[in-house]
Amino acid sequence: MADCSATGNALDRVITETITSSAHATGALKQMVGNVALASSAATGPMMAGPSHMAPDIITLPGGHRGLFQQQTPSMTGTNTAVVSQQEQPHASVTSNLIMQQQHLVSGPQYVPPAMQMPLNYHPMQAQAQMYQMQAQMQAMSLQQQMMQQQQQQQQQQRYQAEQNKKQQSVHMGNEQVQSVDERVESTLPVEDTWHLGLEDEWEKTDNLPEGTSIDQLAQAWAEAEQAWAEEEKQEAMKYDFQEESRNLKTNDPMSEGISYFKSGDTGQAIICFESELLNHPDNSDAWKMLGRCHAENDEDRKAIACFERAVEMDPYNLEARLALGVSYVNELNNEKALINLKAWVQHNPDYADLQVLDDGYGDGTVLDDVQNLMLQALQIKSKDPDVLEALGVCYNASRDYESAVRCFKDALEVRPNDYQLWNKLGATLANGQKSVEALPAYKKALDFKPKYARAWLNMAISHSNLQNYEDASRCYLQTLSLNPAAVHCWSYLRISLTCTEQWDLLPLLGAQDINAFREYFDFV
Repeated sequence: MADCSATGNALDRVITETITSSAHATGALKQMVGNVALASSAATGPMMAGPSHMAPDIITLPGGHRGLFQQQTPSMTGTNTAVVSQQEQPHASVTSNLIMQQQHLVSGPQYVPPAMQMPLNYHPMQAQAQMYQMQAQMQAMSLQQQMMQQQQQQQQQQRYQAEQNKKQQSVHMGNEQVQSVDERVESTLPVEDTWHLGLEDEWEKTDNLPEGTSIDQLAQAWAEAEQAWAEEEKQEAMKYDFQEESRNLKTNDPMSEGISYFKSGDTGQAIICFESELLNHPDNSDAWKMLGRCHAENDEDRKAIACFERAVEMDPYNLEARLALGVSYVNELNNEKALINLKAWVQHNPDYADLQVLDDGYGDGTVLDDVQNLMLQALQIKSKDPDVLEALGVCYNASRDYESAVRCFKDALEVRPNDYQLWNKLGATLANGQKSVEALPAYKKALDFKPKYARAWLNMAISHSNLQNYEDASRCYLQTLSLNPAAVHCWSYLRISLTCTEQWDLLPLLGAQDINAFREYFDFV
């Protein structure tokens, strides 16, 4: 067994000699730093506080003193450099270590290794413990780096193995197993590399096509699929839910009563009457049209579309329903459907049924171009036909040519000056063309002819909001809600207006959505 005490004494002697030699080297280093500071201060002023010929007891290199050992400034060149070189000869290893540590500094406070903060009169055992601590830290960092590298290698191997498995098993495995491999590969690939997954399955579905299938046959099959999809979409749009009140309505002539309610502006009762009529006569195209008009005037275009679609299905020549359907699709930003119905409006109009799209050399073959082509031809036949002018104005709205649409609506109003719907269309077109000031008189005209026109009240409120007339906007929103309590989206608009006018005390009333709670603050019917 080894003599532990003897070994400990020998180790102490070695450490003592090492520390002693380190102390001599450190003393020389202190003198060197003092000389460098003295030489530099002569050229550029003092570099540190205190006497320039003395070195600090603890050597620290904070980030704020970057460049202390660099030789890039004029004060560190020429004769001053000679002083540094003479002092650093016996202690080249110490100064080189310091310079290497300095090269990793960055501006701002940084972590300084413990060896660079060690006091010069440090106890040998403390130095040994600190050395062991540094070694342990370095070993931990090295182990962490190795673990990260191993993880990266494992991920690369897994990705490579998954790709190889896919290639090998795709020949021998069934569709279900291939799909499981695809899922594993998909989980290891980035999103931009997985867009094609699943296309192979779709292509395999074409195996049931007869041999020798031509491109024309495939195109025909594609057209039939598109037609079937369009029909499904149409059926979805035509879904309509009837109110319970309509089923219980007791009246001999719900259609006539509904028209009377509609003219008076009571769209709520009119809807009940028209629904009651349709429950008994579901093929009544005019009833569907009037029901759609009620929803359109209440700013409920989706319900209006369902009704107008039923109306034109029952009677393709119901021109009023066809045009209204195009308007509602424009409001829902479905310009493609809008233009299709506007084109059908021309083609089903007895006065213009013989018109064909002319190749004037300027057309691009789009539905928009065809519709404008047909309607301009119709105006050549009847230049003041208000129906054509209205339809063309809607078409220009779909293409966002608001100036042309305004001209069409104004020309139509010269023939039908009492048409409240035309006045509302003119106001909406002006507002969409960033002319809200000019839109307000048009809305007022529409309300003069039909004071309970909910859509015009809402449009006026929006124009007031665009002009930052929030007090008037709030009143118009409340009037819209009074006429159509189902327009719940107006409550959020009202909240914005009240907030902009800093009417904080009224905001709690919005939660209950009680229109009567606002009557003492705003004047509306």
